[in-house]
Amino acid sequence: GGVRHATNNTYQQTNKVLLLVDLEPGRTLLDLAAFRRQASEVLGVDVDVATPDMLKEHIRAEALTQATPL
Repeated sequence: GGVRHATNNTYQQTNKVLLLVDLEPGRTLLDLAAFRRQASEVLGVDVDVATPDMLKEHIRAEALTQATPL
């Protein structure tokens, strides 16, 4: 998906995918970083990856409401 953000009172369209993931037991943040890199390479765009507990509570609630399971 595209992300639109303001810079110097203008809007720029950037290509970034935001993924909310559940780590399997035994997986670490290093696995998450490797997944982020691989997803970015495969998709050809910047990728941000987070687990629900990495998000602040008020952001987590909104993200989980808007999330689409893959």
